[in-house]
Amino acid sequence: MGNESFVSGPGNKKGKQNSGSLAQFFTPQPVAEGVWKIVRCYLKKERHTQLKAIDPAAGGGVFLNAIAHLHGAREERTYGIEIDAKLAANTAKRTHFFIGDGLSQNFPGIQSCAFDVVIGNPPYGRIGDVVPQMYCDLIGQWAKLFSVWRSNSNRVGQRHLQCFPIEVLFVERALQLARPGGLIAFIMPEGFLANERLQRVRDWVLQRAELLAIVALPDEVFRGPAVHAKTAVIVLRKKTRVRTCRRTAVVTVDEHKSRAIEQKMDALVRGVRMAQRRKGGKWSILVPAEDFEGKRWDVQFWRGRQEKTSIDRRFNLVPLGDYIDHLTYGPIVTGRKPCHHKAGIRVILQGDFTETGLCPQGGLRVAKGGVYDPQRSRVEPGDLLLPRSGVGALGRNRMAVYLEEEPANIGCFVDRLRLRDVNPFFVWFFFRSEPGWKQIQALINGVGTPNINFAEIRSLRLPLIPKEAQERLEERYWREVWPLHLRRAEDEIARQLSEERFRGIIGDLTRFACGDTRTLA
Repeated sequence: MGNESFVSGPGNKKGKQNSGSLAQFFTPQPVAEGVWKIVRCYLKKERHTQLKAIDPAAGGGVFLNAIAHLHGAREERTYGIEIDAKLAANTAKRTHFFIGDGLSQNFPGIQSCAFDVVIGNPPYGRIGDVVPQMYCDLIGQWAKLFSVWRSNSNRVGQRHLQCFPIEVLFVERALQLARPGGLIAFIMPEGFLANERLQRVRDWVLQRAELLAIVALPDEVFRGPAVHAKTAVIVLRKKTRVRTCRRTAVVTVDEHKSRAIEQKMDALVRGVRMAQRRKGGKWSILVPAEDFEGKRWDVQFWRGRQEKTSIDRRFNLVPLGDYIDHLTYGPIVTGRKPCHHKAGIRVILQGDFTETGLCPQGGLRVAKGGVYDPQRSRVEPGDLLLPRSGVGALGRNRMAVYLEEEPANIGCFVDRLRLRDVNPFFVWFFFRSEPGWKQIQALINGVGTPNINFAEIRSLRLPLIPKEAQERLEERYWREVWPLHLRRAEDEIARQLSEERFRGIIGDLTRFACGDTRTLA
């Protein structure tokens, strides 16, 4: 079903699979083997020889092959289920490989609480969008067999279940199949880990299983034409009466993009092993297991929380909201698009933000005092401007201080922060630095189009460095960057040099905030 998938696979547009065909998206063999190596970190030695494993969405058996190749498990102790007979044609020759529905059908040897390991990559997406019409009769069966979807809503019934992520049903199925103390290792989409609307589902899972590890897979694992899914491996241990897990390993790897998937997976496995030895490191951090209740599970969220600890303890961390006098967004006018007025008020849009400041692209101007120029969102020199959504703007950490005297307004996807008692250049530069950017990454929704709301902006933490140091940052920008920034549109060398000098300022601030006070002396 999901390894070589029941649906079109991660990242495909909803609604395209109701034709009745079972399209596939393949899990690379090195990834399947890497997931199995992660599982082995948590297997008890006495279980190694008698291990019993199942993949309830087995596809062509890539995970079963990994277990056989790396573990030498006997064929009679590995089980697989796949709904697509064509996809599983070769694998079905195995002793315990079955064609059918891995969520609801019964097969010989497959009972509840019978497996040491449940492993795989279930299909992703809303059930009504990804289940072909020919299989819609299954949804009625699922409504009777699964309760996790009810934990996310007070509504019940088959119609509501069609709007529910199918991957979550596979998590409950895995909990049914695993023995008490057994392991579950699934590749899951970031939506399951980060979406606010699935928080009750994540808490439901934590009531039944210990979260042992979250391992972010490289972006390129599930990337291709019309496919771009951010995923992570979650490792769970089905609860017994005795609590055994104290900390959860949160693992990622920032290897160079040219590195092979095999090398990246090996680095991830090393990160899990470091965590097993109760040590953090280049690839892993340890989080108290109880901290996950009521919170997101995605790696970038926990990395962002950890980044605050890198700031020198001499500097108090203060919420950005303490310095915000006024926070607003641009005008939203439904059903209309702004018309350009040659002599009108300039509008600052997402595409106007560059690495070193504002650089108008389209030059949109609107009628002064009209619906696209409300007084509440007018911009003044010294205002900090932040695109609140978009992969190319917020997703690339673009922001800027407005430096022109000319009146301007902002587009609907841009926020204006009017600050007090803090230098806006310092705020800009800090949130462009690694400790600041990691905080933003931890808050923005990592699924689909990234976005950040007012409450999240106000909650960002800022180190309270001396005002003299803040002013030196502004002076350096005017002296080193601004003259080059003004020429960036027509002079490539000026653009490159301005960005290099801008990054130099950011680097010095980062080192200052982390303890090297000489950098801004």
